[in-house]
Amino acid sequence: LRMVEPVGVQIEHVKMLPKTQKNTSCFLICGIPEDAEKLIRMLDGQMMFGRPVSVSYPTPPKRTRDSGDVDERLDSALEIRGFPAECSAADISAAIEAGGREVVTVKILRHSLMTSIIALVYMKSPEDAQAVIEELDGFEMAPGYMLKVLLKSQVPNEDDREPRPPQGGGADEGRPSWARQVLHGGGGGGGDGNMDVKERVRQAIAAVDAAKTFRPGPAMALEEQRS
Repeated sequence: LRMVEPVGVQIEHVKMLPKTQKNTSCFLICGIPEDAEKLIRMLDGQMMFGRPVSVSYPTPPKRTRDSGDVDERLDSALEIRGFPAECSAADISAAIEAGGREVVTVKILRHSLMTSIIALVYMKSPEDAQAVIEELDGFEMAPGYMLKVLLKSQVPNEDDREPRPPQGGGADEGRPSWARQVLHGGGGGGGDGNMDVKERVRQAIAAVDAAKTFRPGPAMALEEQRS
């Protein structure tokens, strides 16, 4: 609690998880969703006690079938690489949900360790996950930031992969108008290339009446990673 007091949010409950050899983790329950989002934005990737801290929304629980416990999450889980490092989980959720897809939660991996981030995105359904792959895989988010979208179950066993370099011409071809708005700031890809990524997302959301910033609830996870 001393670690989050300077942020100025209300914490209703703290649950410590068993320590491991690599890290110490806990769950924090905030009074309102906005406080959880504020904690993530201000603390994720910061150095505390000589170690980087990872703060994110928790992953959804495993669903079950009549035949027994079955982990179905990978059917709807996406790994998205290429978003600039300044993007938050809320930014990524907003960009995806602007197209009418429903996001359950977003987990940012390796924050502050790469020029771009890796986002683990849990969609509401496998159909939504497949639609996001078709619409955003290979899309140039910003100069030098090419999105790579895969089902989590199909991600190759590689480490520290950088996003593919931008390819000239035709990046918007075949993309729906909402994708051009969200990722280029409106006008079908003719937006200001120097505009802040978050501002482009905010402008796109304002232009789409049905789009709302993702607010997954007051629960969040905080993990202190040991180097």
